[in-house]
Amino acid sequence: MYRISNFQIFCFMIILVGPVAFLEQPGRVISIAAQNAWLTSLAALFSGALIILMFSFIIKKSENPFPYLLEEHFGIIIGKFLSLIYLLVFLFITSYTLALFVNFITNNVLPDTPISILIGGLLFVGYIIIKSGLESFARLCEIIVYIGLPFSFLIIFLGSFQTPDIARLLPIGYISVKDFSLALVSNTSVLGRLFPLLTFAYFANNTAKLNSVLFKVLLTYITLMTATVLAIIVVFGANTVDILAFPIFSLVRLIDISEFINNVDIVFIGIWVLGIVGALTIFWFLACFVSQYIFNLKEFDFLAAPFSLIIATTSLLMSQNIIILNIITKHLVIYIYVLLFILIPFFIFLKSLFYSRV
Repeated sequence: MYRISNFQIFCFMIILVGPVAFLEQPGRVISIAAQNAWLTSLAALFSGALIILMFSFIIKKSENPFPYLLEEHFGIIIGKFLSLIYLLVFLFITSYTLALFVNFITNNVLPDTPISILIGGLLFVGYIIIKSGLESFARLCEIIVYIGLPFSFLIIFLGSFQTPDIARLLPIGYISVKDFSLALVSNTSVLGRLFPLLTFAYFANNTAKLNSVLFKVLLTYITLMTATVLAIIVVFGANTVDILAFPIFSLVRLIDISEFINNVDIVFIGIWVLGIVGALTIFWFLACFVSQYIFNLKEFDFLAAPFSLIIATTSLLMSQNIIILNIITKHLVIYIYVLLFILIPFFIFLKSLFYSRV
């Protein structure tokens, strides 16, 4: 059986939420809550804590990892059916993550690079990672977090000094209940990406301290998200963000300190590639793991190859249609995170809670 440390679980979870909090989510939440978006990021601390407690309770009340726990709580028929849905969703999220990255590269960095080369390169790396095993993957995630997390905060710090205007945060607190709620749901939904914890926790070598690890993940996400949103608002203003496809990348390109520190966008792209590869490979790995349960297979890593064809085709179709990709980014992924990664675990939580009282 695989065994991974609690710190490696921390790294897995950071890779799942970190790249989203840094590149994708700030523009989404600022478009909803404008200059008060950072307040909704802070508020996600409370809703995020509830999600973590829910996941922890499910882990304690389940004898098996996801997806086997679906059969444990719902029976074999419903368990297999839900597992099939999750399989499709994991493949979709993997394809979407890859398509988002390809769209970013082709529109901002290397416009003349064939999309197929980018997709093929990342999928080849992901395939090698899955074939190397979970323990090797966990070690790689440690390296990604060691490099990527400090650099992300450094980028935010340096970017905050590029023509900042604190007045762009005003008026503070002037936001409707509807906009605040929508922004809070959007921020909280990203924490639904911690759902793979229901699988990885089973391989942890010390589950007794898992809660403290998860709350460190939550605090890191909230800090990164709030700092990123604040930096973007004070530099660009909430209204300008709506016309920026990737606000944080625009912030990175502005960094110029005494003409000594500049052109850091190349380094940013290199670091972000690591995070994207890690994030898409996690869901790719889960798709293979779920398939092992559905089809009663002895091994699952050989499925990485056929699944790569599905992922490549789907991501290619997404990346070629910016309108569809924008709809997925603004709306569809939020519904997926809320419904499948938060609400269904909530039903498992209620069932476990009720069963424990019987």
